[in-house]
Amino acid sequence: MLTVDTFGLADPAPFLAFTRDAFARIRAQGVTSLVIDVSKNGGGDDVVWLDGLMPYLATQPYRTGSTYRGLARAPAGAPAKPMQGEIATWRQPQPDNPLCFAGKTYVRIGPGTYSSAILFANVMHDFGFATLVGAGGAARRSQSGGIRDVALPHTGLTLTLPRFILDPPSGSAPRSLLEGDAPGPAN
Repeated sequence: MLTVDTFGLADPAPFLAFTRDAFARIRAQGVTSLVIDVSKNGGGDDVVWLDGLMPYLATQPYRTGSTYRGLARAPAGAPAKPMQGEIATWRQPQPDNPLCFAGKTYVRIGPGTYSSAILFANVMHDFGFATLVGAGGAARRSQSGGIRDVALPHTGLTLTLPRFILDPPSGSAPRSLLEGDAPGPAN
């Protein structure tokens, strides 16, 4: 089991070194079944899982979502403009990576799986890289991101609002909750 409790790291370099070492040990020990536990992962920066996990797990081109919609940044005092479109960036697998894991992969989700961890779970599920296991039903598969702060003029309170909604790679699922595919392997 590989437990990843956050993707929110100020410096991803130690995580990248950790995952490289972990996948080297997985290879050396001949592991054939891997559980990646993100059941308590509240998210963070996508680059952490994109660079730290996907080079060892992806077997085909993938993208982090299908479509997006939201508001573009605007100068202070100007209204934000609506934006929407398709996610056109496809990432390539690294089939020549000697540490690429070829066994069965499971991603354990739970009520604490959120934000970037849901994007990771969506990619693993929608592209067939893993079977989702664990307790789902706590968060939607579509995720918000790109936050912006808005100060309320009369109270001084600050609201933190997402700038966009990202639909999962398989397509729009606005009412769909992240769910496990199977009960999962024993610990």
